[in-house]
Amino acid sequence: MRTLAAALLLGLAQAGAAPVIREIMFHPPHENGGEDPGDEWIEIHNPGFRSLELAGWSLEGVGYTFPDISIPERGFLVVASDVAAFRARYPNVSPVTGSWSGRLSNRGETI
Repeated sequence: MRTLAAALLLGLAQAGAAPVIREIMFHPPHENGGEDPGDEWIEIHNPGFRSLELAGWSLEGVGYTFPDISIPERGFLVVASDVAAFRARYPNVSPVTGSWSGRLSNRGETI
Protein backbone atom coordinates (compact mmCIF):
# COMPACT_ATOMS: atom_id res chain seq x y z
CA MET A 1 0.00 0.00 0.00
CA ARG A 2 2.84 2.42 0.80
CA THR A 3 4.39 1.84 -2.62
CA LEU A 4 1.08 2.66 -4.31
CA ALA A 5 0.67 5.81 -2.19
CA ALA A 6 4.23 6.94 -2.93
CA ALA A 7 3.75 6.31 -6.65
CA LEU A 8 0.47 8.22 -6.61
CA LEU A 9 2.04 11.18 -4.78
CA LEU A 10 5.00 11.20 -7.15
CA GLY A 11 2.64 11.11 -10.12
CA LEU A 12 0.57 13.99 -8.76
CA ALA A 13 3.69 16.04 -8.05
CA GLN A 14 4.96 15.48 -11.59
CA ALA A 15 1.59 16.32 -13.17
CA GLY A 16 1.87 19.91 -11.97
CA ALA A 17 5.62 20.20 -12.53
CA ALA A 18 7.10 23.55 -13.45
CA PRO A 19 9.30 24.03 -16.54
CA VAL A 20 13.03 23.49 -16.08
CA ILE A 21 15.82 25.31 -17.89
CA ARG A 22 17.93 22.37 -18.95
CA GLU A 23 20.71 23.85 -21.10
CA ILE A 24 21.97 27.32 -21.94
CA MET A 25 24.31 28.38 -24.74
CA PHE A 26 25.29 31.78 -23.36
CA HIS A 27 28.84 32.07 -24.70
CA PRO A 28 28.97 30.45 -28.16
CA PRO A 29 32.32 29.41 -29.62
CA HIS A 30 34.17 32.15 -31.45
CA GLU A 31 34.08 31.66 -35.19
CA ASN A 32 35.38 33.91 -37.94
CA GLY A 33 37.08 36.25 -35.49
CA GLY A 34 34.30 36.89 -32.98
CA GLU A 35 31.38 35.71 -30.93
CA ASP A 36 27.93 35.85 -32.51
CA PRO A 37 25.13 36.42 -29.94
CA GLY A 38 22.77 35.08 -32.61
CA ASP A 39 24.08 31.61 -31.72
CA GLU A 40 22.74 31.81 -28.13
CA TRP A 41 19.87 29.58 -27.04
CA ILE A 42 18.03 28.18 -24.02
CA GLU A 43 16.49 24.70 -23.78
CA ILE A 44 13.40 24.30 -21.59
CA HIS A 45 12.09 20.93 -20.39
CA ASN A 46 8.58 20.11 -19.26
CA PRO A 47 8.97 17.25 -16.72
CA GLY A 48 5.22 17.04 -16.15
CA PHE A 49 2.65 14.61 -17.50
CA ARG A 50 0.57 17.20 -19.34
CA SER A 51 1.22 19.89 -21.91
CA LEU A 52 2.57 23.20 -20.59
CA GLU A 53 1.15 26.35 -22.22
CA LEU A 54 3.70 29.18 -22.43
CA ALA A 55 1.70 31.92 -24.21
CA GLY A 56 2.43 35.23 -22.51
CA TRP A 57 5.40 33.96 -20.45
CA SER A 58 8.60 35.92 -20.96
CA LEU A 59 12.37 35.74 -20.60
CA GLU A 60 13.59 38.95 -19.01
CA GLY A 61 16.94 40.33 -20.07
CA VAL A 62 16.63 39.20 -23.68
CA GLY A 63 13.24 40.76 -24.32
CA TYR A 64 11.36 37.64 -25.41
CA THR A 65 7.67 36.91 -24.83
CA PHE A 66 6.45 33.46 -25.80
CA PRO A 67 3.83 33.25 -28.54
CA ASP A 68 0.94 30.77 -28.42
CA ILE A 69 3.16 27.72 -27.95
CA SER A 70 3.29 24.78 -25.59
CA ILE A 71 5.75 22.09 -24.51
CA PRO A 72 4.27 18.60 -24.65
CA GLU A 73 4.36 16.37 -21.60
CA ARG A 74 7.93 15.25 -20.84
CA GLY A 75 9.02 17.32 -23.87
CA PHE A 76 11.52 20.04 -24.73
CA LEU A 77 11.54 23.44 -26.43
CA VAL A 78 14.54 25.46 -27.60
CA VAL A 79 14.32 29.24 -27.47
CA ALA A 80 16.95 30.58 -29.86
CA SER A 81 18.30 34.08 -30.24
CA ASP A 82 18.20 33.65 -34.03
CA VAL A 83 15.88 30.83 -35.11
CA ALA A 84 17.25 30.62 -38.68
CA ALA A 85 20.87 30.43 -37.46
CA PHE A 86 19.93 27.77 -34.88
CA ARG A 87 18.10 25.63 -37.46
CA ALA A 88 21.06 25.90 -39.85
CA ARG A 89 23.44 24.68 -37.14
CA TYR A 90 21.12 22.08 -35.56
CA PRO A 91 18.68 20.98 -38.31
CA ASN A 92 17.40 17.93 -36.39
CA VAL A 93 16.36 19.81 -33.24
CA SER A 94 12.69 20.63 -32.94
CA PRO A 95 10.62 22.44 -31.74
CA VAL A 96 12.36 25.81 -31.83
CA THR A 97 10.97 29.27 -31.17
CA GLY A 98 12.58 32.60 -30.49
CA SER A 99 14.36 35.47 -32.17
CA TRP A 100 14.90 37.70 -29.16
CA SER A 101 16.49 41.11 -28.83
CA GLY A 102 19.44 41.48 -26.49
CA ARG A 103 21.92 38.86 -25.40
CA LEU A 104 22.76 36.55 -22.52
CA SER A 105 25.53 37.68 -20.18
CA ASN A 106 28.84 35.81 -20.39
CA ARG A 107 29.66 36.74 -16.79
CA GLY A 108 26.54 35.59 -14.97
CA GLU A 109 22.96 36.67 -14.46
CA THR A 110 19.70 35.37 -13.06
CA ILE A 111 17.50 33.43 -15.46
